[in-house]
Amino acid sequence: MNYGIFFDLDGTLVDTAGDLILACNETLKKWHLEPIDAKTLRPFTGLGIKAMLSLRISDDLAKTYPRDTLMREFFLDFYNKNICKKSAVFPGGLELLDTLKEKDFNLAVVTGKYHALALSVLEKLHILDYFDAIIGSDDCTYTKPHPESLNLCKDKLKLKFQNCLYIGDHINDIKAAQNAQMKSAAALWGYGLKERDVLDFKDTIILKKPLDLLNFLDTIF
Repeated sequence: MNYGIFFDLDGTLVDTAGDLILACNETLKKWHLEPIDAKTLRPFTGLGIKAMLSLRISDDLAKTYPRDTLMREFFLDFYNKNICKKSAVFPGGLELLDTLKEKDFNLAVVTGKYHALALSVLEKLHILDYFDAIIGSDDCTYTKPHPESLNLCKDKLKLKFQNCLYIGDHINDIKAAQNAQMKSAAALWGYGLKERDVLDFKDTIILKKPLDLLNFLDTIF
């Protein structure tokens, strides 16, 4: 089938927040800083290390604390060594992937995570084989909402942009899909979106749970 469905990873396909929150607070602890409560951190877990650490270390404090160098390296090392201790596919996600593969869709992950970390998460959760392509942030020059990562995925799978759908839980995911002229779907179960955030985006599908996507397939493609 010449149709593609691309997933963001953190907060869309996999609930990775627990592991990322642990890595963040262990990093803060290493530098003798107060931890951040999970409720506060969770909405930032899909935005990257700098966004998480910046909740405690402002740009001014970063002149004292090595937020963007040694602390980032410690965070990545700790996360890599403890990856998937708390992470899991969101409820309904496996059933959705099974159904989409049965329907012969091309499936891919397009994530802001580093490629190797994304592979590790998918392997440890035993879902890597579902995907025909994995695009990480280090595969690209520009980050979302720039369309580069989605266009790279589309080209790798030899698909037309009008035959692709991108699902994400952050406004930058929706903007990236729009910028790539792809269809978009908002994953409201994730970390960064509310329904009101995407109402102004034309043709964006609003999903309250993963399996909701199945109700839209006939109208999307």
